[in-house]
Amino acid sequence: MNSVGEHGSRRHALRVLGRLTGAGVLGALTSCGEAQPAELRLPLSQVPVGARQDLQLGGTPIELLRTEAGVEARSLLCPHMGCRVVWRDQEGEYFCPCHEGRFDPEGTVVSGPPPKPLRQIPARIEGDQIVVGPGDRLSPAASP
Repeated sequence: MNSVGEHGSRRHALRVLGRLTGAGVLGALTSCGEAQPAELRLPLSQVPVGARQDLQLGGTPIELLRTEAGVEARSLLCPHMGCRVVWRDQEGEYFCPCHEGRFDPEGTVVSGPPPKPLRQIPARIEGDQIVVGPGDRLSPAASP
């Protein structure tokens, strides 16, 4: 094969390799988010009205809150650096100990460096069960 043909083959091989590498990087980046199973189910009787319960959804710490109106769920990972926030009952707020971010009871930023609120997670009551996770219906408290 002449040098032009070899050069063309190398160029083609490098293009293909570049595309494969780019696809691999894109796949890795898109899979770095909070992985979650389709849903989490638990008995309604396990969470009394007014109770907060810490759970894991696909390895992500979440909080489930049962209200008179239904159920609410949110990620307990701070959107600033991914630190775990805690609910401080006396202050009525979520607190991030890493950089002192504070969030109101609905997860809205009150102060500190977090750029956005705590992520809401779909939650609903189906019969005698609470269903947390993606779905086509949201609880009344989370509906727009």
